[in-house]
Amino acid sequence: MRSEGQWLTLPVHMWRSNQNYNDMQEKIKRMTVVNDPAERVVKDMQDIVSLTTDEERRDAIITIARRQRQKFGKCRKMDMK
Repeated sequence: MRSEGQWLTLPVHMWRSNQNYNDMQEKIKRMTVVNDPAERVVKDMQDIVSLTTDEERRDAIITIARRQRQKFGKCRKMDMK
C-alpha cells in the first residue's frame, strides 16, 4: 500500500487528523462528476414526452429510438469525424 493510503488502516475517528486524508479529501471535493449517459436518457425521455400527449405514439417513438440505438450503438460526435 502506498504511504498516501495509510490513513485507511487507522480507525475512522482518527482520519481527520491525518494530512494525507485531508489532502485526498480536498482533491475529491474539487472533482467534477458527470453522469453523461444517465443525463442523456433523461433528456431523451423529456424530449419524447414533449412531442405528443398520445400514449401509443410515445410508445412508438420509444420503440423506434431503441431500435436505432441497437442498430447504431453508442454514436458520439467524436466517432463521426
